[in-house]
Amino acid sequence: KLAKLLDPALPNILGFLASSSAQVRSKVMAILSHLNKRLKGDTSIALPLRALSKQFLNPATVSFVGNFSLVYIEMGIGRVPASERGRIVSPLLVGASQRTAQQQE
Repeated sequence: KLAKLLDPALPNILGFLASSSAQVRSKVMAILSHLNKRLKGDTSIALPLRALSKQFLNPATVSFVGNFSLVYIEMGIGRVPASERGRIVSPLLVGASQRTAQQQE
């Protein structure tokens, strides 16, 4: 059930990290903290890697949001079959060259 909700929701939630409101960012961090506990407890929960990759590779994405997108990409890549990993990782490798040096590591 959670995986179905994450597909549209997680990239949108991460987008709120770019908010100028400290209250909004604080609430997002609380949501992500709870989500991390659920995800670490159940490695069968799939993450929306395509949407997160798209968000990470978008040049208009704020660095902070891109960093969190990358965290969830890294967390989710091991949860998909190897055949699907190639389709996700290839664009990331090409697009990563356009991101900051820290994000390339």
